[in-house]
Amino acid sequence: MRVLLWIAAIAVLAGAGRAAEPVVAYTITNIGADASEISASLTGAPGDAARGRALYGGEARAGCPACHGAPGAVGETAPAPDLAGVGARLSAGAIRLWIVAPAAIDPATAMPAYYAAGQRGEADDPLYGGPALTAAEIEDLVAYLAALGDPG
Repeated sequence: MRVLLWIAAIAVLAGAGRAAEPVVAYTITNIGADASEISASLTGAPGDAARGRALYGGEARAGCPACHGAPGAVGETAPAPDLAGVGARLSAGAIRLWIVAPAAIDPATAMPAYYAAGQRGEADDPLYGGPALTAAEIEDLVAYLAALGDPG
């Protein structure tokens, strides 16, 4: 019985480790004195704005509203900047960098990086050991936020 449990435990852990999506290499490019970005998509393709909108509001995954609130919500007292019109202020590459590695832009930021290996530490997570958000999820968020043009 103990041998069977050990085999089952090893299979679960081995399977969990293999399921994690590897973090793809990306390049941060300086595009001006005070501006940097990750210009290339992490997946090689654009994201889906509708999926990004759903992901933005999903408390369990991205949890963006916890700090940023709903984009353009009147009377919002969120501790982080309102993202209404962010697509008019920042390029898609700059938005991507804010999600992937915000400390590269502002070392003092409270915003966490969402794309680093080892962020998923629960062994029952099918993406155990991987980043908090997959490359595709980041691209979906970028598509959604980049579509939030001029608010007024």
